[in-house]
Amino acid sequence: MTNGSDREQFAVNIVWHPEYASGSNIASGLKKLWATGPYREVLGEAGVNVCCRYSTVRGSPLPQPIDWEGSDAMAVVVLLDRSLATQRNWMKYVQELEQQANARGYANRVFPVAMEADVLDAIGTQAIRWDDWSGDCMERTARLKRELTHQFCMMLRYSLDSGTAPMVDGDAEFRRYDDTKVRIFLSHATGDKRGRATAKRIRKWIHCNSDMRPFFAEIDIPRGVSFPEAIHKEIPDCAMVACYSDSFSSREWCRREVIAAKKCGVPMLILDCLHDTDDRVFPYLGNVPMMRVDSTEDSRIEKIVSRLLDEVFRDLLWRHRVATLRQRHADVAFTVRRPELFTIATLSPANGKRGPIVYPGSPIGEEETELFACVDPSIRLHTIDDWYVRHRS
Repeated sequence: MTNGSDREQFAVNIVWHPEYASGSNIASGLKKLWATGPYREVLGEAGVNVCCRYSTVRGSPLPQPIDWEGSDAMAVVVLLDRSLATQRNWMKYVQELEQQANARGYANRVFPVAMEADVLDAIGTQAIRWDDWSGDCMERTARLKRELTHQFCMMLRYSLDSGTAPMVDGDAEFRRYDDTKVRIFLSHATGDKRGRATAKRIRKWIHCNSDMRPFFAEIDIPRGVSFPEAIHKEIPDCAMVACYSDSFSSREWCRREVIAAKKCGVPMLILDCLHDTDDRVFPYLGNVPMMRVDSTEDSRIEKIVSRLLDEVFRDLLWRHRVATLRQRHADVAFTVRRPELFTIATLSPANGKRGPIVYPGSPIGEEETELFACVDPSIRLHTIDDWYVRHRS
């Protein structure tokens, strides 16, 4: 799916040697995982554009070259096993891909995946260590998808911030790219043991298993810094995990954090940490994904982090898709989530009239549209696919 021009906003190429027997299964698994609901909503039925490159082209012992001009950001994932690492022409092909990506800046990356330990000497860049993981092929593929999704989020954020401008100062650009790592705001009721314990487990897991950056207020706010000031500066640059426990809704700053996140439109995930009862469910916790926290196993934390990364990646893909449309249609509100009454409350009408609201996914139901009409009968709601077909020029 394009962003209003003839270019894709993001594409993935997976490269492996045809003699690597597991290559096809891993690539198919990744493609299936990136074709799930969150991505279909913003990109269409096929989800993330994934191209497999393992077969050679006529007259050449190598796969077809990659068209770096075809998308705003391009990722190349190389499944590096012995059959590829020992073939000089294939390694030259991979090295040329790395050179081409490096020349284009951090919105284009090559990610070597070491399928076996003895291929590491053939890699000149930091590799993803498949060989070092436990679990069967399906479990490792899910982990690889999570690792790559974070890298893709960094690429897309860098692309949004930098556009297509070439790198000038390598050190400065590296620091800018490093700053695009996903930050996770862990919202919880400090006095609630269940919610606080969940937030601390997530923070610990992230520190031990990823290079993402968790934000846990009581630890990460520098001493002497105003709590409100730190919270309001941090939230716009984060994705939020709200640990919804029995006392969450009764805490003023938990409510403030959720409202601030909704106003900023940041990716959100709600965790059901209830022990017994919440006397009043905070009304603005809705319209975002929710997961249960029903065990102390790290595998559950992995799933939570993976689901949150899906939301971050989905948000960035949406922002890329509508970037050009926003420039052309300043009166339109392109919202990454299906609209809710909170959306209307935070949209300022121009000249006393609100413009169309365009969102991803399927149309909202009649029962919800009737509520919108009660607030403002002139509101027009469109899915992105419907709106894009009507306004494509």
